[in-house]
Amino acid sequence: QARETSGSPSLCWATLRTLLDVLIDEIGCDTELFSNILNTYFRFRARRMLQANEPFAVNAAISVDGLHKSAYQGNTFGNPPFDGRVKGKNTITETLDQAEAACERPTPFRGTFLLPLSKQALSQRLEYEHVTLIMRFPNDSLPFIPNDYWFDKKMTTGCYNQKNTNLVILLYQNSKHTDSAFPVLNMDNLHRKLARWFICETPPRNHNANILSQTQIPLSHYEAAWAETFPEEWKFWKPLHTDMTALSDYPGAAIDLLGAGASEPFKDVINWDRRAAHMGIFPPTFRHLIEVVSSSQEFSNAQVVKNISHLMRAHTYALFRRYWHIDRASLIEEQEDPDTNDSGATDASH
Repeated sequence: QARETSGSPSLCWATLRTLLDVLIDEIGCDTELFSNILNTYFRFRARRMLQANEPFAVNAAISVDGLHKSAYQGNTFGNPPFDGRVKGKNTITETLDQAEAACERPTPFRGTFLLPLSKQALSQRLEYEHVTLIMRFPNDSLPFIPNDYWFDKKMTTGCYNQKNTNLVILLYQNSKHTDSAFPVLNMDNLHRKLARWFICETPPRNHNANILSQTQIPLSHYEAAWAETFPEEWKFWKPLHTDMTALSDYPGAAIDLLGAGASEPFKDVINWDRRAAHMGIFPPTFRHLIEVVSSSQEFSNAQVVKNISHLMRAHTYALFRRYWHIDRASLIEEQEDPDTNDSGATDASH
């Protein structure tokens, strides 16, 4: 039944979870308007579908449908089907029409939408006073999770690429009512995280000023992303001056949530004994961390872990040898210094 209610396979492509994490963390989205039971994300607390799937409607509290007036309240996220027409309606147009109508009602509403629009359609939508263009994705720059992935087939790569449209992130909110109802939105912080995400996820061919300038995010955020290093807490080769064992909000916490408690690689490396790390010994979950942060095209993740371990051992050994030579040279110098020997003798006579 999940297959039948999913519609065309082309409609089952899903937003990357790392992008959803940014939107959920910064905007506070908690309801998914166009859920597909094959690809829904666990961090959403409520879901709606365009078609009923009875087992999940009963046991997972999934409502129908994402185009109903009642769906456009609260803090929502929508990635409507790129289908053209559903039930005689243009889903994308109907979605944005409903969002505009919701902004005119007194009920607090904040809606974040990821969808394709032509330049003309985008220009017309941006004339509405309660909408903000968060980000625009140039063609062939935004990766998706393909339909085959949900049917246990090989993950294929590819980005959205249509001649006449671009994917955009639009934010609708009736601002008079959202300040107290939803998390405060820091647009600069959101853009900073989106820039960092884009650099990590888009193919390297898009790492140029021409493409990046089309995203509507200041180039300074991309420059900062390139200049950034790991958070201080992840630097297992440096002393950690704060006890973070009891903290739930730490760098990488959102990624650890994906393991549902079974694996917390970022928490483990933050709390790992730095002395063991300098001996090339890491927690069992360290390989999962490397899977997330490594971008090596030359080595496998297992080889990266091995290389880091050898590097840490070699570094520690080199530091020890350097200390030993300095200490030994200092001892020899003391033994050969006549002034030191005379002084010692004088002190002894007294």
